[in-house]
Amino acid sequence: MCVLVSNSLLIERHFIQIEEVHWNYAPSGMNLIQNRTIDEDEEASIFLKRGPQRIGAVYKKAIYKEYTDATYCKEMLKPDWLGYMGPLLMAEEGDTVVIHLKNLASRPYTVHPHGLAYTKGKEGALYPDGTGPMLKEDDAVPPGKVFSYEWILTKTHSPTSDDSNCVTRLYHSHLNTVKDINSGLVGPLIICKKGTFSTLSYTNAFLDFFFFFSFTVMFLVSDENMSWYIDDNIKKFVSDPTEGLKDDPNFIESNKMHAINGFMYGNLPGLNMCQGNRVNWYTIGFGNEVDMHSVHFHGQILTALNHHTDTISLFPAYSVTAKMVAQSPGLWLLACNVNDHFVAGMQAFFKIFNCYPNVHETKPAYKLREYFIAAQEQVWNYAPNFPKESEAQTFVSNGPDRIGSSYKKVRYVEYTDSSFRKKMQWSSEQEHLGILGPVLRAEEGDIIRVVFKNKASRPYSIQAHGVQYTIDQDGTLYNNRYKASFVRPRTVHTYEWTVPHGAGPVKGESDCLTYLYYSAVDSVKDTSSGLVGPLLICRPGSLERGMQVKEVIH
Repeated sequence: MCVLVSNSLLIERHFIQIEEVHWNYAPSGMNLIQNRTIDEDEEASIFLKRGPQRIGAVYKKAIYKEYTDATYCKEMLKPDWLGYMGPLLMAEEGDTVVIHLKNLASRPYTVHPHGLAYTKGKEGALYPDGTGPMLKEDDAVPPGKVFSYEWILTKTHSPTSDDSNCVTRLYHSHLNTVKDINSGLVGPLIICKKGTFSTLSYTNAFLDFFFFFSFTVMFLVSDENMSWYIDDNIKKFVSDPTEGLKDDPNFIESNKMHAINGFMYGNLPGLNMCQGNRVNWYTIGFGNEVDMHSVHFHGQILTALNHHTDTISLFPAYSVTAKMVAQSPGLWLLACNVNDHFVAGMQAFFKIFNCYPNVHETKPAYKLREYFIAAQEQVWNYAPNFPKESEAQTFVSNGPDRIGSSYKKVRYVEYTDSSFRKKMQWSSEQEHLGILGPVLRAEEGDIIRVVFKNKASRPYSIQAHGVQYTIDQDGTLYNNRYKASFVRPRTVHTYEWTVPHGAGPVKGESDCLTYLYYSAVDSVKDTSSGLVGPLLICRPGSLERGMQVKEVIH
């Protein structure tokens, strides 16, 4: 990257080369989330195990690489956590970004930005726009050629006064967008308010972003079936390609790689930080209709879009910038909580170190709110009052090949005390909760203590959203193997969660934020079996003021 200053505005020159590489989605050969080899893991094997009619974990891709100058001899270093994404580009209002793109791939590509202004001749997108040959050179850079793109961060494209100093955008090849992106040509772009870098030289600001606790994560089901290189990958990695293999539904599914920055099943490296660090998360969604993601940061509270949360929602070509103060040392899970995506490997770890002994978590000036909850099995009727002539009989009548409306389930049930002898009675106003567990309520500064007894026939847990806790209280089972994530039948575990000050509703929101809790020994099966309930995080004093206000939980 070369930086020039002209009329007090920055001109950033990037020398980027498109190269074809072989990319490994799980270089460890492991499902690191569960500490199992690919061969030992039934789900991971679907995508990552090579076979006579399977490609496996390694695919030919095209990626953007940055070099120091126009010789394209010395590659610029980038953090490992960027994966196969291109180099991170940054600009603040008024800057000009110049991309000298050299294409060393075997077919034409381009580069096109989101969030920057450009002229028609520098757009990098092929479509019938009515322009002549002189304005079409940017639409396809042939193999072996170089084209220079020039983009500007104008005031209208910059973050608004209500935004963070910097917000997340992206860039990608736009010749055939679907095939280009699934082939690997995508990268992050961070655009900032004017003056963001004024207290530092640009180089220092850039290095600060790279190495001091700012991370870009892209959630994408990379469909290798739609890559330009699917035939090359079959030829190289499939030892016995049968006729019609590309139309085989199981083969097609095996090539849909549910990845974060191009890594699956915990293989994403380098998301490391220290307790107390202020961390920026630049999150990106891309892909097609399946790429609707719920990104959960375990044990942490983030601020995103002027809202406190622990989960960020993403969809294709949408990005969210979030801020977080890292709390509680440990190896924490970062995952998409969409059931299919979670099982298919869209999971990673971020690690919080206790770097500074004098840095401690803020302890709430608290009120203790204690609950006694059991997991209990019962038969649940989904439709106890449907008339027999109803069209719903397809779903609610039982027979030789139908279960009907009644299923064996497991529910969270509240008790009055730790003896777990007397159930809390629901009022008529609580009956709408149905199969849900009891509503847990707390305010900023509170501690929630849940004494959980497993009265069911298999292990369960409680995983809470919207609260902070130490790593040994994480209710999701992965390679931590803490008791909190695997409460055996007829045993009791006590969970303690804190609601830090500043984690509740912001000005303009209702008095309480709605979260949930659920069992996560196997989150897909546990929630489908019935173990889920609501959790409300409220402003200080609002619970006492609002005790007479009716709640309806949907």
